Amino acid sequence: MFNRRRLQLVFCNRRSSDVRDKESMSEVIMIVSPGKWVSEEQLIALKGIKKGTLKKAREKSFMEGREYKHVAHDGMPWDNSPCFYNLEEIDRWIERQASARPRRHLA
Repeated sequence: MFNRRRLQLVFCNRRSSDVRDKESMSEVIMIVSPGKWVSEEQLIALKGIKKGTLKKAREKSFMEGREYKHVAHDGMPWDNSPCFYNLEEIDRWIERQASARPRRHLA
């Protein structure tokens, strides 16, 4: 059973066996199911969140250890070590966002 959060990548390649139909394409679908913790680059690709938004959220909204963790090869990360993000908690954070406020229209 795949996780409900899955990244679907579609690669199209020309079929070499079909000489008559040059427009036909074969499709290969690869389903990738991320784990509980993902890198910043993976989170950006999966959720479409910008780097600046993540930085501000780490500073103002996220709790280290819940939404994100700094990681290091020796298990002793610094505050400037790369971050990994908990997808379930990021989804909860997105769901808690208030509705967008309407922009003020000038007459």
